Amino acid sequence: MKRFAVIVHHNRHEWCHNLLKQLLNQDTCVVIVDNNSTPPLGYHPDDIDDADDYMIVRHDPEPFNLAELWNHGIDWAERIHQARGGGEWIVGVFNDDISLPPNFMEKAEEAISRYEVTVAFPDHSGRGNDVVCKDAPGTTYDLGVRMAGFANVWYGSDGFRFDENFPVWYGDDDAWMTSRTMSGSVMMGGVVVDHLDANGNFTRNHEWQIQAGIDRGTFERKWGFAPW
Repeated sequence: MKRFAVIVHHNRHEWCHNLLKQLLNQDTCVVIVDNNSTPPLGYHPDDIDDADDYMIVRHDPEPFNLAELWNHGIDWAERIHQARGGGEWIVGVFNDDISLPPNFMEKAEEAISRYEVTVAFPDHSGRGNDVVCKDAPGTTYDLGVRMAGFANVWYGSDGFRFDENFPVWYGDDDAWMTSRTMSGSVMMGGVVVDHLDANGNFTRNHEWQIQAGIDRGTFERKWGFAPW
């Protein structure tokens, strides 16, 4: 199965660069979506062995829309995948402020294949065991096993895209609900990702906090309840 990854990036150049190297070391082709960074993220050919296996694209939606940035990266990854002959593939979607264990993409690929699910994500609540969710979305919602928004890996052939009606918040919650209308999800027990600045950009942006309330209402209208 071919491996791809999308990193949505804004200004945290050192963290993004480290994440890029981690992914390249895991046989993964990487698309970095640079959103309005100052200065823009640059290439580092002298520091990276696989400099031909990543690309940086600039995308600055106005108003800001995180789901659109995620989708923009997935679209680019799919173009590259098709140009390389297609076949089965996975695509990870990552914040730029995380650090991955060395075997993360391998574990995700194995979990998606073993459980035949649409998405795999890390054990963010310390359960220690795999948690598979294939039940149809209802009004029950367990925060302990919901999809981690900062790191998730999709089975590319399922054709998933994020709902751009969630520009700031609840897009990951909506994606997890949507995965349950497809082939389901798995939280990979014991697979831990370090989140270095959890919700940092959000807490520093008052406009995003206002939009989060709007996005909560959008989720409630779509699914019939508010997740949290």
